[in-house]
Amino acid sequence: MRATDLAAYTRLYDEALSVLPGVQRLNSTLVMKNIVIDRPYPIE
Repeated sequence: MRATDLAAYTRLYDEALSVLPGVQRLNSTLVMKNIVIDRPYPIE
């Protein structure tokens, strides 16, 4: 699953994942990185 920012991830974790039936414990890995969309291609 993806979240747009840390606040959205926290809401997802607290309000959706942790309340699923049968869930006793959650383990997650948080990876934050910037993705550059409009990076000019070097022409040399």
